[in-house]
Amino acid sequence: MIISAILSLRYNIPRRASRILNPALNLLIKSSISSSGGPPTPAFHIPQDLSTIFEYLQLEPVIQNYRCCPQCFSLNGLTESVTTDQPHCQCHNDPNDHDPPCTQSLGKFIYSFEAHTQNTTNMKQKFIPTKNFIYQPFKNWLARFLQQAGIMEILHTSTIANSQRFPKM
Repeated sequence: MIISAILSLRYNIPRRASRILNPALNLLIKSSISSSGGPPTPAFHIPQDLSTIFEYLQLEPVIQNYRCCPQCFSLNGLTESVTTDQPHCQCHNDPNDHDPPCTQSLGKFIYSFEAHTQNTTNMKQKFIPTKNFIYQPFKNWLARFLQQAGIMEILHTSTIANSQRFPKM
């Protein structure tokens, strides 16, 4: 699992290659453990999808999705927090604001059945916003930026070049 994450993050192997690599590693590990003659192995499984591996290793970036009004671009809260059936824009609801309220629709719900069942009691609903505003907190962005390979050397080189070009007075 860690091998796949390292190969993807450091050496930029595509996700398609990791979907081939992970089952091969799973098979290799299981066959080597079973051929060693030791006690039976506990059931473990290497995930086949790289996003599952990143989630397990807590390498996924922190991203927040906000509903955004397509007309006035007002942010209306997180996409996951929709509770009404037909959410509309809530801008200009301040009592001191004399502009007419914007009542633009923010999106719609789609309904789907759970896997392999057509029972209507197992329907799930998901809100799909008309326009998204995707935000990553600066602290998280900066942490991921500074973790990139070679970035500290580039920043150090840039600092030295700027200090030579603009000497202190």
